[in-house]
Amino acid sequence: MGVIRQEVRRLDNLVGDFLQFSRSNRVQYRPTALDALVDEVTRLVRPEARAAGVTLRRQRVGEPIPDLRVDPEKMKQVVINLVQNAIEAMPEGGVATLESGLVDGRAVLVVRDSGPGLPEGLDVFQLFVTTKAHGTGLGLSIAQQIVLEHGGEIVAVNNPAGAPPSR
Repeated sequence: MGVIRQEVRRLDNLVGDFLQFSRSNRVQYRPTALDALVDEVTRLVRPEARAAGVTLRRQRVGEPIPDLRVDPEKMKQVVINLVQNAIEAMPEGGVATLESGLVDGRAVLVVRDSGPGLPEGLDVFQLFVTTKAHGTGLGLSIAQQIVLEHGGEIVAVNNPAGAPPSR
């Protein structure tokens, strides 16, 4: 029975991710304060991070970001996904840092973690690619689709634990 329940949960998550992926083209743009949105996500996921032994840090870089025309719910989904991935990348605990600001005239959001890094050559944005035992491999694909719909770009930079941080 336990295996069946676990498989049903996995399939339910997969179907939910597929539904999110298929609905992601319904974008409702409105002026949004990205810095405030990141602050809200930080508050929202802090209990989950704390339970996993992860410290969340919030930092501002550059200048404050003026309101941007984005879909705030979709952008919140992107940030939550990135932070949850960072938390899951550190099963023994660690530090996840959320940075946002206007740098060289561009709105920048960086989610950085102190985890072990990504396997060499892995494209985490490909459908069904995951390093997690219970992941569907759709979360970062959905995040990428949302960011691209907003005219942005999203990249994953591999900095294994101990390597100096990059921008």
